[in-house]
Amino acid sequence: GLPTCINQNWLVVGDYWVVVTLKCVYTPDIQDYCRGMSIQTEVIEDFIVKFQDRDLASIRGYIHPEFTWFNSSGSVVVQGAEPFLSAIQDMWREHPEVVNTSSICIQVGTFVSHTESFRGYSDGHAEDWLWVYEFDAGVILKMYGFLNVSE
Repeated sequence: GLPTCINQNWLVVGDYWVVVTLKCVYTPDIQDYCRGMSIQTEVIEDFIVKFQDRDLASIRGYIHPEFTWFNSSGSVVVQGAEPFLSAIQDMWREHPEVVNTSSICIQVGTFVSHTESFRGYSDGHAEDWLWVYEFDAGVILKMYGFLNVSE
């Protein structure tokens, strides 16, 4: 099922309780942090690096055709791999100076999570996200995003 926010510090994803915090140490290079855990954590590590490199062709292989992105209220943000990849391209085109950095990956059962910051928007705002990913056969099927916007 969809993750449920219990309060600002706890999130329930299926049968798992996850502590939610956006006060993480961010690193511009997460390579080797997720290694050795699972195929899923390696997928997320490489997905983040390919996003930083603006490599849409490599990202495509990590996204399930029936991919769904949910926001914190459980509403669908994007449905389908191609609309999601198009949204990434639009973001890069509209905000070419934005840089993302990520925390280490954490895996609980079949879920992988990490925090990610986006800086460099022309209006000066920054975005801090907590992402939770659900997989099907080694590709991302569902992505749950929890946004904390700062100025």
